[in-house]
Order: sequence, then structure tokens, then C-alpha cells
Amino acid sequence: MLFVVAGAVLILAGGFAAAIDGVTPSKHLSWASAYLVLVCGSAQIVLGGGQALIDSDRPRARLVVYQFSTFNLANAAVLVGTLSRLSVVLDAGSALFLVALGLFAWATKGAISRHHAATIVYRTALFVLGVSVPIGVLLAR
Repeated sequence: MLFVVAGAVLILAGGFAAAIDGVTPSKHLSWASAYLVLVCGSAQIVLGGGQALIDSDRPRARLVVYQFSTFNLANAAVLVGTLSRLSVVLDAGSALFLVALGLFAWATKGAISRHHAATIVYRTALFVLGVSVPIGVLLAR
């Protein structure tokens, strides 16, 4: 539930950023609102909610804290690094984002899912997000 609530809040933040962008258009604000909605919010809901649908034998509480912290810190660093044009912050955030994706993948490795379709969507989301990291870094430069 933590991921779903945080994701919803970030989607709303992206919506507010888009509303502001409608008043005073900005390339950076448009990108930030899209990133907040698509990656910070929607992806967080898919990864956190999807993980809840997939059975796993791994301990949950500590792992969820690591996933949540890593995912959100990574996204904050990507946002700050991109908007401030600090490549080192962007690169660190991108690397941390890959670590977060690894934690999500590890948490469901070998899991037997009650919902086969959820497993496919979950693993596809992990793959797409992982592939998008180097593409996003290249585009940000």
C-alpha cells in the first residue's frame, strides 16, 4: 500500500506541475511533470502493487523499506540532476534507480504467482524501465 499511496501522490504532483506548465510553458517543467507521472508515480504503483500480487518467500518489511527508499531517492536525484544539469547527480540517480529495479526483481525471483498476467506485466515493466535508464541519460545530455 505504501507504493500505491506514494505513487498516487507523485502522479498528483506531476498533474500540478503540468497545470503550472500550462500557464507558463517550460521544456523542463513539461519533462518533470511527465517524469513525475510516468516514472515516479505510475511505475511505483505498478512495481509496488504488482509485487503484492506475486507470492514471494522473501522477507518483506525490511526489503520494502529498501525498495521504497532506493526508488524514491533515485527518482529525486534524477529530477534534481536533470533540472540542474548536474551530470554527476543524474548519473548517481540513474545508477541507484537500477539498484532499485534490481531489488524489485530480486524480491519476486522464483515466486509462484497467483496471477500469471500480473507476473508478465511486472517483469515487462522492470525490463522497460531498465532499458529506459541509459536512453534517458543520453537524452538528458
